[in-house]
Amino acid sequence: MSICDKFFSCPTVPIKWDVLLKLITVADVDADEYVNICYHEREDCDDYEQAFDCIQDWTLEQILKKIIREDDCGNPAIQVLANICDECE
Repeated sequence: MSICDKFFSCPTVPIKWDVLLKLITVADVDADEYVNICYHEREDCDDYEQAFDCIQDWTLEQILKKIIREDDCGNPAIQVLANICDECE
């Protein structure tokens, strides 16, 4: 089972935006809420390319399913890639 299948188990109905936001929201012990992300540092620009072509027929829901993964604590999080490397400048 993929991580997406674990967090997106509604095969017949589109997932609503409020459900997606609830899925990636975490709270700390003080009840402050945050959007959960997994931060990845880019090491080499040659290792990455555009994931989608503009003419591809992907919905926003499908794209979000691609970028939401499990964090180290087992919670869903949006993967974020740092765009800071010497070669990119």
